Amino acid sequence: MTDHMGRGNKEGNSANCLLSFSNEINNLGCQFASHQPPHAPFEPRGRQATAGRRRFRRPRKLVDTVGRFLEQRMELKGKVVVVTGGASGIGKALCEAFAAEGASGVVVADLDGAGAQAVAVMVGGIGLRVNVADEAEVRQLVAVATERYGQVDLFCSNAGVIARRDEDAANAEWQRHWDVNVMAHVYAARAVLPQMLARGAGYLLHTVSAAGLLSQVNAAPYSVTKHAALGFAEWLSIAHGAQGIRVSALCPQGVVTPMLLGADAASGRPSFLADGALSAEQVAACTVQGLRDERFLILPHSEVLGYFQRKASDYERWLGGMRRLRAKVTGDAS
Repeated sequence: MTDHMGRGNKEGNSANCLLSFSNEINNLGCQFASHQPPHAPFEPRGRQATAGRRRFRRPRKLVDTVGRFLEQRMELKGKVVVVTGGASGIGKALCEAFAAEGASGVVVADLDGAGAQAVAVMVGGIGLRVNVADEAEVRQLVAVATERYGQVDLFCSNAGVIARRDEDAANAEWQRHWDVNVMAHVYAARAVLPQMLARGAGYLLHTVSAAGLLSQVNAAPYSVTKHAALGFAEWLSIAHGAQGIRVSALCPQGVVTPMLLGADAASGRPSFLADGALSAEQVAACTVQGLRDERFLILPHSEVLGYFQRKASDYERWLGGMRRLRAKVTGDAS
């Protein structure tokens, strides 16, 4: 969840999820079959055949490449998945979606231990009370999951916190955001990467937020730490992508979760992101497809990509727009 320029249209947002890779492959096949490139792909079978039959050269490299892509797709069936922040919101929806996809093990972790247990019962997994800001507890989480299921194939660092504060937020608030929104991702990587690297395969999913790409105009600690979380996800992909480690950053806008519903309780105003917010289940469905396609950026709200591109193309204009948005959100016309 993030406050930024623009709003999504609730209707049809789910249709804006990442396209199915299999559909892309099918489209590619159709396009190839119907398209003749500028250089003729036919060769005469001798001089006598130039005016008659021509032999079509099979696109062997294309077929082989497509085959390798299909083999490398991330399928959740039979995979062992750990989800932090899994007792509610996006985390709960992810657990349900992974179980529906046929995951062989779903480990639900949350500071709310009872909530984690309840979700685990629903999905046939195990639930654990875990404080992701404590590295020892994250290591124990990975150890328990590995002991129970043999390995961890996908680790979802989904837990997060938000407080509507500016730069004058107390040091303790800044530290809390840093510990949960950033260091928890670092702790997870430290704990699970050794076994993934040993196998030459593994997946890390980081729930970041569109705030990591854009900004959270009325929450400085949240905005800053979400930028850091995205930076760490990028680094992991750069450092370990060639070693079989896949990384995705989930960056939604408004999502109907306890975090969104209680976001502006202090001000008494509802979050403007409620207009156009997706359900947690819609975000989970987009995430499953994004993992299947092995996309780094998973954007349930497709318009976020346009905002990000505009930010990069004209930073000054984007900053001006964000100042106006902040004034509207905070009620400060100065």
